[in-house]
Amino acid sequence: MNPTATSIDIQLIFSGIQTLVYLGSIAGVFMVLGRKDEALKNNTKNIAELAELVKEVSHSVGSLDGNHKEHAARLDGIHHRLSRLEQESNAS
Repeated sequence: MNPTATSIDIQLIFSGIQTLVYLGSIAGVFMVLGRKDEALKNNTKNIAELAELVKEVSHSVGSLDGNHKEHAARLDGIHHRLSRLEQESNAS
């Protein structure tokens, strides 16, 4: 076998391996970006829900002169939703 042909074959193999490594790196970058995008969407949803909860709490506090049972039920619902939101964010 010709030494020049052997060196060309080795160069071709290394070139192929290098191309595979580059493609793998590019795929990894896209996977990381996808995960970050999903985390941002999830955080946006949680922030919107938290804003709604804050709004409900402010309404509850603002109308404390009303029926205490109604307020207790509303605050229990808010507490339940906050607990669920905390569990979701801890799981992420």
